[in-house]
Amino acid sequence: MRSLFITAIVLAFPVIAMSATIHVPVDQPTIQAGIDAAFDGDTVLVAPGTYVENIDFKGKGVTLESVEGPHYTVIDGGSPSNPDYGSVVTFDSGEVLDSELIGCRV
Repeated sequence: MRSLFITAIVLAFPVIAMSATIHVPVDQPTIQAGIDAAFDGDTVLVAPGTYVENIDFKGKGVTLESVEGPHYTVIDGGSPSNPDYGSVVTFDSGEVLDSELIGCRV
C-alpha cells in the first residue's frame, strides 16, 4: 500500500527540468556549437574573446551571455552564410521572449 502511495505522489508532480550551462570554448568550441547543443532553458556562457562567426538561435529559448561583458566579448560577424543578408545574430526561427543575448558586443 505504501509503495502505491509513493508512486501516486511521484506521478502527481511534473518532472522539473534542470537547465544546463554550456561554457564556450570549454564545453563547445564555438558559440554556435553551444547553441546547437543547448535545449530550451539552457544558458550558453561565453568566455572573453573575439568570436568570428554568425549566430542563429534556431528557435531555441536559450540565454547567450558573456562572462565579462561587452568590452571583453565580441561576436564578429565576419563570416555570414549569405553575404547579402549578413546578420551577426539571427532570431528568425520562432524564438520567444526567453531567447536572450546578454553582454556581447556585435
